[in-house]
Amino acid sequence: MAVSLLNELYRLQKTTLVQQSAKLQFVVTLMQDLKKNNHRVLIFSQSTKMLDIIQQVFKQEGHKFVRIDGEIPLKERQQRINTFNTDRSYFCFLLSTKVGGFGLNLTSADRVIICK
Repeated sequence: MAVSLLNELYRLQKTTLVQQSAKLQFVVTLMQDLKKNNHRVLIFSQSTKMLDIIQQVFKQEGHKFVRIDGEIPLKERQQRINTFNTDRSYFCFLLSTKVGGFGLNLTSADRVIICK
């Protein structure tokens, strides 16, 4: 992702990001409910830009999460998977659909969201 787009995302307030997208409004509301009920969630998206936006909102919401996309080296991917599977304080795992298809073992999650 271009540095200028990342910088723009960091400048935007969560409310601005969420107000601009009905999809994001739904995801934020759903995630609040899932977290309240102690669910653990995988979020898949084809778009890494969408993952960037969700990541920024989650940071501002205070959600603990891990992320894997095509930019993450293979060695680090397994470390992140292990972290999610063993540390229950991580509530959500953000994944690009491309890396999600490579035999990941994420059985500790009990909900899946696919963002187009």
